[in-house]
This record gives sequence, C-alpha cells and structure tokens, in this order.
Amino acid sequence: MVSTYGDFRVTNGKTKPWHFDQADDHPESDQHYQLVSKIAPAAISDAEVAVPGTLREVVVFPTGVNIVRLPARIERGRILVRVTINGRGLDFPLDSGASGIVIDRDVARSLGLELLGRRSQTIAHRSGGAPSFPKSPSAI
Repeated sequence: MVSTYGDFRVTNGKTKPWHFDQADDHPESDQHYQLVSKIAPAAISDAEVAVPGTLREVVVFPTGVNIVRLPARIERGRILVRVTINGRGLDFPLDSGASGIVIDRDVARSLGLELLGRRSQTIAHRSGGAPSFPKSPSAI
C-alpha cells in the first residue's frame, strides 16, 4: 500500500494535507480523499459537537420475535437480499465483511433518507454516497 499526501495548506497555524491517496497493486481498490472545507474551531458550537442521544434500532422486530428469514437469491455468484425501505424494494448484496451499505444519493433522497455528510469511494467501481438512516422506525 502506498499513501500519498498533497495540497498542503496552513490552517490555524498547522500545515496539513488536503488531498490523501492510497494505492496498491489493485487499481479498483485505490482510494482518494479530499478535504473540501474546514471550519475554524471557534465557529463550532457545543451543540454541533455534542454526543447524540441513543439512535433508534435499525431493525425493529415484533415483540417476541428475535429471528428473521431473509429472502435471498443468487445472481452471477452474488447473494442478493431484498430490503424494503419506505415501501420500496431494493436488492442489496450480502457481504459479511462490509462495514456499511451504500445507497445511491438520488435513491436515498427519493426514499426520504437523511444524508449525513458526503463521501466518494472506489471499490471495483466508483460510487458516491453518504451514511443514511431512515427518519422513522416504520421506514424499514
């Protein structure tokens, strides 16, 4: 793995890179990070950095139920699981090694999901998105 830093800028008296790249022998897994803005610490209120209250559970089971069967199918060697979000059915690949799920930004907006930040990542193909959560427990 090779890490490359660039576009060094002085912010609050400290020089830091605004571009950061990671590359290995597999171009499909290369990553590029770019800081697009920086807010001076004095401009951030205590409320903006306060630890949020407990988030609701992503999946809520009916009382007495703690197991669910996932309808899945295999297509081209991938296991796809059908998920319903806000009444719309979507197919997601089952990936036990993934730390999250990516939903296209426009699809997330059409589902009424709140977008939290912005990120772009290249893993086999380029995709953009943001962490999203349903606004209400009934959304899933």
